[in-house]
Amino acid sequence: MTSVGVILPFYQREPGLLRQAVRSVLEQSLPDDVRLVIVVVDDESPCPSDDELASLPPLGRHSLVTLKRENGGPGAARNTGLDYFETTPVDFVAFLDTDDTWLPHHVADGIACLGKNADYFFANHRRDTYEGGRSYFDSNSTVKKWLRLGQGSPLEPTSNPQVFALRRDTQLLAFMQDYLSQTSTVIYRYEVLRDIRFEASLRTAGEDLLFWFSLCKVARRVVFTTEVGVICGSGVNIFHSTLTSWDHPNTPSRFAFQMMLWSYVDGRFELSPEEQAIVRSKIADFERGFSYIWLRALLKTGRANISLLRILRERLGWQPWRIIPSAAGAIRRRLARGQMFPEY
Repeated sequence: MTSVGVILPFYQREPGLLRQAVRSVLEQSLPDDVRLVIVVVDDESPCPSDDELASLPPLGRHSLVTLKRENGGPGAARNTGLDYFETTPVDFVAFLDTDDTWLPHHVADGIACLGKNADYFFANHRRDTYEGGRSYFDSNSTVKKWLRLGQGSPLEPTSNPQVFALRRDTQLLAFMQDYLSQTSTVIYRYEVLRDIRFEASLRTAGEDLLFWFSLCKVARRVVFTTEVGVICGSGVNIFHSTLTSWDHPNTPSRFAFQMMLWSYVDGRFELSPEEQAIVRSKIADFERGFSYIWLRALLKTGRANISLLRILRERLGWQPWRIIPSAAGAIRRRLARGQMFPEY
């Protein structure tokens, strides 16, 4: 019997989302020899998980457990699910955010694509905010260029025209060049990658990317399908909520944690010169962005998140005096590109 562990970190305010997500798991079209081990991690959700799970259809050969923990953010919640599999081993692990749903073929596609030689799979996805209902890969210019398999593409075709593999020597580099795998699309081989965990300190942004980078460094082969397997919703999402306004209270945190993410990559991974150049450029970009956003908030409202300065100093050794020259650098770069700034 093949077992697939499914981790759903739960923190939502809208009733019905968790129930809808779990139903999409139970409605997977699977062979009789595939069993799902569903782990809901209640991260002190304002909407109680017990109420959400009270009216599910029969589980059949599958199982479901709810783990409750103090609020620690999405990375910590997923780690709680991964720790559960230390004593309840599974063959594969999949993630599903509780405002997303799987299409019925998603898990079967992942197992088939992973086969015996691949360790990390992700699928295409769709979100209501994408123009014209297009899929993510149809909307992403980098992926569209790579799929033409021209010179410089990191992709290799497979016998299935919808399935591609990343060349082993470019797996990490490809993930650094663009955001490829949305969390709910990922399935990976647990035994090979069982020691990898999310960086729980990256609460606002970056915990997923750092995890994907870690998978890429160890995985023998990374494969993906261009077929949509996941529909992404719009529940509680700290990262996406900050993309619509520079005035959002969590926007400075997003820039700070992304600066931390790339600094962690610089310090923890053995990188090629090309990878290191990307990482150093990202660190500089997010330092400038954070400094400008933080200083803008201070000048506009008279308030700013002082705790972020302390976090950056403690974790990166970053000095707050860098805000002024970094913010000035951000302004110079935007003016040189002819870009306008949000009204102050």
